[in-house]
Amino acid sequence: MSPLLIFPFLVGNVIITYFFRSENSNRIYTLDLTGATCGIFFSVIFIPLLKTENALLLCITVMCVVGFLFSGQGKNSRVFKTIFTALFIVFLSTLAANLQWGFLELEKITTAGGKEQGKDCSWFVRRGLPFLFSRDSLVTRVSVFSYKSEPEIRAYDGSTTTEGHWVCFNGDSNDTLDATPLSVFRNDPRIPFMYSENGVQHTLFNPPPRVFIIGTSAQGIVKSVKLLVGDPALIDTVEINPAIVKLMRNELYELSGRAYEHVDVKTIDARAYLKHTDTRYDIITLMNTYTEHNIGYFGEPDFIHTRDALDEYFDHLSDDGFLLLEERDVSDRTRYAIFRLVNNFVVVLKARGHSRPERHFFIYNVNTDKRKDRRTWYTFIVVKQNPLIPLEIDYFRRWIASRHNIEYVLEQEPSPDMDFTYNFHTRLEYLSGEKTESDYARFLQVPARESFWGPDIRMTPTSDNKPYIFDVFAGRKEIRALLVKLGVLCLIICLIALAVFLVTRESQRAAGVVPFLLYFIMLGLGYFIVEIALLKFYQSHTGSPTNSLIFVLGGLLFSSGVGSRFSKGYAPRKILWAFCGIALFSVYHVFVSRRLLNWLHAAVWVENLIITATVFPLGFCMGIPFPLGLENVKRIFTAVHVPLFVAVNSLASAFAIALGLYLSIALGFMATALIGVGCYACALMVGFLAPPRPGAGDSEHSVRPQAGAAPQSPVG
Repeated sequence: MSPLLIFPFLVGNVIITYFFRSENSNRIYTLDLTGATCGIFFSVIFIPLLKTENALLLCITVMCVVGFLFSGQGKNSRVFKTIFTALFIVFLSTLAANLQWGFLELEKITTAGGKEQGKDCSWFVRRGLPFLFSRDSLVTRVSVFSYKSEPEIRAYDGSTTTEGHWVCFNGDSNDTLDATPLSVFRNDPRIPFMYSENGVQHTLFNPPPRVFIIGTSAQGIVKSVKLLVGDPALIDTVEINPAIVKLMRNELYELSGRAYEHVDVKTIDARAYLKHTDTRYDIITLMNTYTEHNIGYFGEPDFIHTRDALDEYFDHLSDDGFLLLEERDVSDRTRYAIFRLVNNFVVVLKARGHSRPERHFFIYNVNTDKRKDRRTWYTFIVVKQNPLIPLEIDYFRRWIASRHNIEYVLEQEPSPDMDFTYNFHTRLEYLSGEKTESDYARFLQVPARESFWGPDIRMTPTSDNKPYIFDVFAGRKEIRALLVKLGVLCLIICLIALAVFLVTRESQRAAGVVPFLLYFIMLGLGYFIVEIALLKFYQSHTGSPTNSLIFVLGGLLFSSGVGSRFSKGYAPRKILWAFCGIALFSVYHVFVSRRLLNWLHAAVWVENLIITATVFPLGFCMGIPFPLGLENVKRIFTAVHVPLFVAVNSLASAFAIALGLYLSIALGFMATALIGVGCYACALMVGFLAPPRPGAGDSEHSVRPQAGAAPQSPVG
């Protein structure tokens, strides 16, 4: 069904291009970008309020109203008004009905796409598990299913439950919750700082530790940490997805056994939170910190595990404090990404003056059902601020021994209807002072870690400038294949458009189109490459993805529209000044802005206002070259050829999304932004290769050429 997504954008671009051709391009571009800015706020408001499918139905309903109002007064007006009225009634009724009965819930109508092994929404629907409710946000959609008949979940104390809930993020099962009490989690293998043996609860900390949880998820490890510390006032937590927090405080409050009771969960990016607190913690946990599947998932940048982030975590640890991370070792890419993360720790510890960073680690693996299936393996990394002392090493030895006793000596037999047991298997990978024959032990003890896996595997540390920790394969085959496919497709369409132009122009004037084509290609590449870099630059400063959309992308689009409106009327000096402004303000954002924000140490909302204020002049300048270029096309050629250059610009923009991703992965955000500025510089240079422009007599008030009219001759 996904190819159908082409048509709304296709029709929308036809409408926009029509107005570019027939009206003043500056005015239309202003309205277009203002509408895009409103679209951001539409998404921010209505997707969490109504959910995605209902927001889409509302959007279609609004479009029906627009169609009705613009049906005109001609002979076909009544027909179109009737059609749009009928569509309005149909979609508004569907929206109302779906809000009431939910028959178009994405969880009910989405299929797995051939994914048979994992548990996702369609897996639960096919097996008749009741779908309870879901919430949407611009981060992740959260869906909750109930199970009451299958004793699938074996708790950490060995007991099983026949009643609980699966929590899915973007359709994939990622968490479970039930109303079990805190005592069930006394032997949680995710928390190596406590265990129960012979009825006695042992812990590494006395007095209880102060804990900071990054990514509370649904139930996550909140109950286990509450058992560890005793007093919930010792727990600080952040969760970037507001949908999860709302569910856990409302619909899931009792179903989760009041997991969030007395726990203050802040909906904010972890690094933005830490930047504004001086609290030092004994434990900082990073579990359930991904909006996607795992650390190796090929997608968004990861600012949580860069060496810059790890350095900030260490700054907020007590002298005897620990970092605790959980990573899923489900594929070669994820495994290499975990080792790259370990190398990040090593580099940071060395930079902080620790000559033997291997003395700071305790690493173990947990298999949740003892199968060899890699999907059930979890790697836990415990890193101490200072080297582990003998008392702590001895404690971790006893903790590993207790896991063996729980998993093998006290193991309960599985139920007859199960073909495998849900008991755990824990394996020591590395502990300072212990001799283990694992890859982690060898990796930590060799001097040349970056070449440990050979030249084809990248182990260089990740930074906020290059935060793609999944980028472990030197060839980058996936993104290169995407670039080639998209590039070839865009080139073919561009050549077709050029051929159409050539058959509608005199051969002696056809060569003049080349500088214009290059101009609009460079603009399309430059705008989106700079936009992508800006969004990533400020992701950890805005506090949430929603704020990033509002204050960065919204500010950029709106200011570009303002720049277009105030630059009405073609003049070469306007474009020249615009390009100078783009270069100047881009340099500010690349080299100055983030350092200034860190120095100011202002509140998150103040930083967001500063970001918007500094994005505005850049966007203002970026909004000038495109509409002025279209107006020049009308003067040099004819208005009927405007769609060619809009098409070329759109194709370049589509390619720029993939190119921007590749550049940011390979070169980093700073270099990517500078390349985007370079695209604008190239556009400026080829702009002066265009045919002679009309003289001074052709002012902004001159009559525009009409579609199909003969080209104007230069004046003066």
